[in-house]
Amino acid sequence: MNAHPCFVAGAVLLVPICGVCFADSPGTQLTRENIDKQPLLFRIATADAGNRIRFFVTVKPKTQTARPKLAVWLNVFDGKTPILNCPLAGEQRKDAVTYEFLIARKYLDASLLQISGGPNEDVPESGNYYFVLQDFASSTDVDGDK
Repeated sequence: MNAHPCFVAGAVLLVPICGVCFADSPGTQLTRENIDKQPLLFRIATADAGNRIRFFVTVKPKTQTARPKLAVWLNVFDGKTPILNCPLAGEQRKDAVTYEFLIARKYLDASLLQISGGPNEDVPESGNYYFVLQDFASSTDVDGDK
């Protein structure tokens, strides 16, 4: 039996679907250099899980107390071949949302997480963001609030 490249962890709900989310405009690419310059606060932490890596991605507004309304998609590729495109359900907290997932290390280079928080009355500065998983796969946590 082949192992699936994406593993469910904690409160994350993965539902495979067809198509590519945000194909027209993926938005702003988050990097270690620009993550602290965004209108939303992003915290990306990882933990070693053998041949997999566990990601913890937290998003919250910088100035508002309301949580942003987000759509988050995990896009897993083997090179240029799409393997999985699925939405993630986050764990809601007071003013933030945390997404947790496991992924096989061999898919980190080409896979990405897309985050869309289209403007709304609670968090008007929301937008579309994405990051390549490999860029944040080190053991060093990245916190846009520091």
